[in-house]
This record gives sequence, C-alpha cells and structure tokens, in this order.
Amino acid sequence: IQDILLYVRSSKMLLKKYNISNVYFLKAPVLTSENVLHEVALQNKIKTTVAYGALFSLEPLALSNKIKNILKFFYFPLKTIVIKTKTQKWNVKLKGIKNIILFQLCNKHQKHINNLTFVFDDFLSNKCNPVVISWGCYKSAKYIKDKEYISVPLESLLSWSDFFLSIRKTINIIKNKRNLSKKFNQRNLFLYESVDLSRLIFPYIFEYLSINVPDNYRMQKSLKNIDFKANVVATNYCRAYYMKQGEIIASALDLKCISFDNNVGMVGRLPYTRFSYEEFKFFFDRGFITFVVNKTEKMNLLADTGYRKESIVIMGDKTNFGYEHSSKIESFRVLSIKNSYDYYILIDYSPQLFGFLSTKEVFSTFKSVFEFCSKNKKIGLIIKPHPSSKMDILNKMLDM
Repeated sequence: IQDILLYVRSSKMLLKKYNISNVYFLKAPVLTSENVLHEVALQNKIKTTVAYGALFSLEPLALSNKIKNILKFFYFPLKTIVIKTKTQKWNVKLKGIKNIILFQLCNKHQKHINNLTFVFDDFLSNKCNPVVISWGCYKSAKYIKDKEYISVPLESLLSWSDFFLSIRKTINIIKNKRNLSKKFNQRNLFLYESVDLSRLIFPYIFEYLSINVPDNYRMQKSLKNIDFKANVVATNYCRAYYMKQGEIIASALDLKCISFDNNVGMVGRLPYTRFSYEEFKFFFDRGFITFVVNKTEKMNLLADTGYRKESIVIMGDKTNFGYEHSSKIESFRVLSIKNSYDYYILIDYSPQLFGFLSTKEVFSTFKSVFEFCSKNKKIGLIIKPHPSSKMDILNKMLDM
C-alpha cells in the first residue's frame, strides 16, 4: 500500500509536468506501478491505449504471481500439519514448573535464537525456568530443544477440530470473494488524491483475510490450550512482532506479569524508533521494560520515545563481551575485512518497515550508496544485511 501511494503521487507529477494527453501501454498492465498509472490516467480523463491486451494471460510475471497466490492458500495449513505431526511426540509437560520466563521466538533466524538463549543459563541458576513458544519455526524450536531448553511449538497444542474449522472458514472466504469485492468497491474507502484505489488494494486485503487471518486464528486457538499460564512471572515479546504475533500472544494469554524485550547490541538513533513507539504505544504502556547495552542507548530511547526512565534498564553488551574496546585493525581481522581503503561506509541493509519504509525506498537508498562507492576507488563499502531483508534484490545489484 505504501508503494501504491508513492506511485499515485509520482504518476500525477509525471502526467502534469509533461502535459501528457495519451498513455500507451505496449501490453496490458501487470505491475502495480503500471496499474496505478492506468488508474491515474483514467481519473484525469487521459486516453489510455493497450496494444496487446489479449496477451495478458501469457505474461510470465502475471502467470507467476497467480501460481504463487494459489500456493499460498496451501502453504500455511500444510506447514501447520507438518509441525504438529513432528512435535506431537515431544510431549512437553509444564503444568508443575514454577517461575516461568516465557520467551516468544520471532522467526527462524539464528540471530533471534541467540538473542533469547544467551540469558537462559543465568535464569536457570536463579531458579527461573525459560520456556520458548514459537509458531511456524520448527527447525528453530528443535534447535532450542536439542540444547536441552524447554521449547513449545504452539502447533503441538492445536486441536484437529480447530485446524479443520480454520480450513472451513478459509474456504468460505474464498467462495465469497466476488461478493466481498463488490462490497469493498462500493464503499469508496481508499480514495487518495482523488484516485480510487479500491480495485488495486482489494487483492492485498483478500490475501490477508484468506491466508493471514486463518493462520492467526490457528495460533490463537493453540494459545488457549496452554496450561501453565498461572506460573508465568515474566514474558519476553519479540521486538519485530509487537502488532502481529506479539500482540496476539499478549491478548490470548492476558498475562498479569512483567513484559520485556532487550537490545543485545548497539542500535543507534533511528526515526523509526519514534514511529514504532507511537504506533504501538498501547503495548509499551502496560508496564513494559526494555534492556539496553549502555547509558547512551538509554538516553537515546528517552529522547526518541515516551518510555518512563525506570522502564529502561542498562544490562551491558552480554553477547559481544570483550569486543567493545577492540581497535580498528582488530575489528577488521574479526570481520575478515581487507584494510585497503582510505574510507569505509557501513550500510545496514534493512528490510521494509511496514507503514514507514517501503521496499523500493530501501533499494533506492542502497543503489545510491553502491553507485557512489563504485565511482570512488578509495572508499570501501561494508554491507550488513538484516536477517529479514530481501537478499535477492541485494544479490542482483552486487552481480551487476
């Protein structure tokens, strides 16, 4: 949706600046940007012509997207079945365990696993029991289990009756797609700069209703079967999923205990921090505690958010102990970076940040920095991709 709004503004600017009176498509619009241009042109009563509209169904991109959308309907239910079947024999019993610290595992990336497990031994030595719950992360859940920590894939708690009920609801949504589309388009909900975007946005809404909502429903139902809620004394929510899995877990469990998250390294000041705080303020205002690595990080958070001073606790950089005073040469050696440039630029290659930073903006920023460094032989570029970033775009750029 972010990209669509950007396309609307740029399309209107383009048509106005060059006084365009006819938009000519060599083929039927397939890409989102082409569809937006088509809608903007129609809205501004500019003639549009499609040369090869009959070839629409043969477009490789259109065909690929259709196949992907069909497969998506089966992917999450099949994934749930596989994980439930594989973890059914784990037979984790938690009813009698006291002082549980409940950890939410975000996703399968090793970074997120390490961010959880590095404190587990300390908790255990203080007579607390870390328990990791996960959804859709079988390999990560098994990795934690193999380390002899308590790991609970929520799929193992889901009843088959609730699973099949979610499938039935999904089928009903798919059957009613046409009626949903009609109602959606009649409401004029998505007018932006006088352009009606309902037709372009509905596929994303329908995808959410038919794929994400049933998956969230299955997770909620499995959370209702947790039998150790009374023994939970604190909960760690994944920072990346406040609104998604984190909020679902918080609402479903309704735990009356300490909730926290932690930064295990330096974060730096980002405009996104303020945006994130405002977006999920309801989450932070419920006695939320954040652990940071040093005083500077604490002061940055206080300046950029509405956190209470007492809710930010300095814990030190526990994961990189011994490296905080490394020299430049030592850092290069540890990271295997050649010391052959006069200057270095470090770019944190980010994923898209919903509601704040689109994929296109991430790519455009990186492209500008990459081209600048390519033209300046004395400048080396160090790229640190985020685990959730789109690596296919990055790899294409590096292969050019």
